[in-house]
Formats: sequence, structure tokens, C-alpha cells
Amino acid sequence: MNNISHYLYQYPQSKNYYFRFRIPVKYKSLLVKDKKHFTSTLKTSDINVAQYLAIFIKSKIFKELSHLEAKPENYQPENWDFYKYLKTKFDTYLSWGKKLSASQSFSDEIDQLNEVSTSDMGVYEDYLETLINDKDKKAMLCLNKQIAHAPYMLSYLGDYNDFLSSRFHSDIHKRSTEQPPLSKPSEAELFFTEQHYDGEFYQALRDDTPTDSPIALKRFMARHAWIELEFKQHLIKQLKGFKQSYNPFSDTVTAKAYSPTEYGSFLEIIETLKETQRVIKDLKQEKEEKHKSRSY
Repeated sequence: MNNISHYLYQYPQSKNYYFRFRIPVKYKSLLVKDKKHFTSTLKTSDINVAQYLAIFIKSKIFKELSHLEAKPENYQPENWDFYKYLKTKFDTYLSWGKKLSASQSFSDEIDQLNEVSTSDMGVYEDYLETLINDKDKKAMLCLNKQIAHAPYMLSYLGDYNDFLSSRFHSDIHKRSTEQPPLSKPSEAELFFTEQHYDGEFYQALRDDTPTDSPIALKRFMARHAWIELEFKQHLIKQLKGFKQSYNPFSDTVTAKAYSPTEYGSFLEIIETLKETQRVIKDLKQEKEEKHKSRSY
């Protein structure tokens, strides 16, 4: 194997280049001990494209790794395949990187997406409510594939957890224990969103006997997923409308190239929307099959 540059290799018998990196020691406990490296083909023999892809994929994967919790129960070797996790992430970012390097537009992706209907929103809300009430702690993990920029949402999760143990939350809970539908914020969620205090502030005002809210964190994540789907619903509708009326020869239109960051962010929105729509489609089909079986 020839080391061309950091994270980029080429086997003597292969024309294609490979992405390869040494797995950081702190993550070694998550997989089989004898695997020290992750390696996968970039499916290109162009050195310039390969270098671009290697840098792009490396930055994305290491960002994913940085958000893994220290030693969560769900990430133990007996519960998941860490190498498979890396391969899945690699395949996703390889696809994104190839689109970036080819300077493709979003036209094809937009054409492949269906608009999110009001019925879809209702089905998804019911699905999220089911996840909230599921006693399995791992149930919420499926949202990782449905939420774009999940690390952004998770960055607020710790602060919200501190808020739930504060005197502010205890006072709110005394006034109202009502849990509105996910389409509307609870009084506690509204307070947290409007005040913009951080975790340290709430820790300083910790209640000695905090109110027990076993589903509050789950609801926080589920509501984020619902709000995000609502945003995607409007976004896709606007993009499809714009694409239909777009005239590249108009003097009022000014083209602007996407940066790699902008392109990557938008692709993440599209990929997570596809996964959400797949879930909704499966739920609708399951409901239809149950209805048919009852008819017989």
C-alpha cells in the first residue's frame, strides 16, 4: 500500500485510491480489538478528486466521532457494530463528496422528493408520541437519522436537562402539568426557548427536590424532530415552486456558487428528509394493511 498523503492510500494492484485512517485510541473499546484502521475505496483513480474526497470525508467522520458520548450503554460492542457504523458514514459522505466535486446542483435531489402533506405531519406526530412513551431507552436513537445537524440539537440537550432540575422548572410544573401536542410547545419548553440561559445558570439555581419529568427530555428531542419536518415541508414546497418558475436567462436572477459547507448542510437536510418520509410511508402502509385485515 502506497501512502500518497494523509488519509489517502493506493494498493499496488489497484488503480483506485482508498480512504484510510487510524482509529483513535479512545474509540478502540467500541470495536473488535484487532482492527486498528478503517479503510474503504474512494472509487476514483483521479488523484485530485481522491485528495478532495479524503479531506472532506475525514472532516465529516471526525466531527461525528467527536459527538459520541464517553461510554454510553448503547455504544458497547455487544450492542452495535462500530466498524459498520463507520462504513455507513463513509458511504454517505463519499456520495456527498462526489456531488460536491462534480459541482452538481440540487435539481435531481429536489425532483426525487415528494412534498410533505398535512396527513404526513399527523402520522409523524403520532409516531413521535409513540417514541416518547416507549420504555426502551434506545427508541429515540432512530431520530439520529431523521434530524439534520443532530449535534446542534444535542448541544442544547444538556442545558435543557439542567433546566429540568432548576427551580424555574419546578415553579412551572406547579402551575401546569399539561402536555400539549408536539405541534405546540409546553410552558416549560416555551420558557427555555425564550430565556436563552445556559446550563451553568440553571445549575446555580438547582432545586433540592427537582420535579421528576421522565419523558421531558424525550419530548424535547421529539419536538425538535417535528419542528424540523415542518421546516422541511415548507422548504421543499418553496424549492419545487422556484424550480418550476426558474428562468436562468432572467436579468433579475443572480447565480451564486455553494460553498462545500453549504452544500453539505443542504444534502444533510435532504438525506434526513428521505429517511423521515420512508418512516412515514412504512407507517401508512402498516396502517393500511391492518385496516384490510380487519375488513376480512
